[in-house]
Amino acid sequence: WLGISNTVDSQVSLASGSKGLTALTVMSRVENGELGLDTTARSVLGDDLPLIDDRVTVEHLLAQRSGIGDYLDEDEIDAFIKVLEDCLHE
Repeated sequence: WLGISNTVDSQVSLASGSKGLTALTVMSRVENGELGLDTTARSVLGDDLPLIDDRVTVEHLLAQRSGIGDYLDEDEIDAFIKVLEDCLHE
């Protein structure tokens, strides 16, 4: 596909493909009492995440409504848009 071969060294973007597996793993920990939906993201992920507000909970993250800002810079977004436009015009 697109003339690109995969090898053991290939890097691929999972994009949203891992969201379901992550949610399943988190919810199994909730079910086992190891984690609560009201647990703050910082208490799980640590304090080295400046974009995450202290009020963001595990439930916010799972519902994708945490308010965490974009992690891509404008150059990466512009490059991504160009790739999409190129694909549409082929």
